[in-house]
Amino acid sequence: MKSTYLLLISIFTLFSTVANAEFHAFQSTMEIAERGTVDSIIVDTDEQRYSFMLPPGCQASIDETERAIVFGNKKSSLKIQWGNCYLNGLPDENTLRTVVLNRYPEAAVLQSRGCAIGAGSGWFFDLKRAYAVDYSVTIRHAILPCRGGAFEFVLTASSRDFPSQQGVFSAVTSSFHVIPKDVLNVIQ
Repeated sequence: MKSTYLLLISIFTLFSTVANAEFHAFQSTMEIAERGTVDSIIVDTDEQRYSFMLPPGCQASIDETERAIVFGNKKSSLKIQWGNCYLNGLPDENTLRTVVLNRYPEAAVLQSRGCAIGAGSGWFFDLKRAYAVDYSVTIRHAILPCRGGAFEFVLTASSRDFPSQQGVFSAVTSSFHVIPKDVLNVIQ
């Protein structure tokens, strides 16, 4: 009984610690030799600082209570969410497939594969969900484990517009960089 009680206290402490983990996001600018001044998003967590560029033609909205950043334009939206899942790395592809399909129960997986996202490697799944006979949505859901949590990138567009909107996803994920807090403290 005592060991069960201690286990429950340990689990509660773990979840309350992770749930209260730092997440602060803000818009900034950065200088890039080839492009000049570009808009960017900076995210600070307990252990690391992340940055990525705002895709051309997109507006950004930050929701710190949801730990999310949403980029949008007239044809698509890209939601990036920080979570405390996958602290010990990603599970295998079949487990991730089940997790993703549970989030989109009426969708079908078009493809899945490992992917490199600026700061590391993860998995992405392309899904298609029909809403009417002549209208469907395609979703790219990528999961990137990081120290202290994971980022999930979800691009949503009509299936007709999805091919032209993959550049939004690529622009964010290819510009995604990480700086460990201990290195950042030395730089500052």
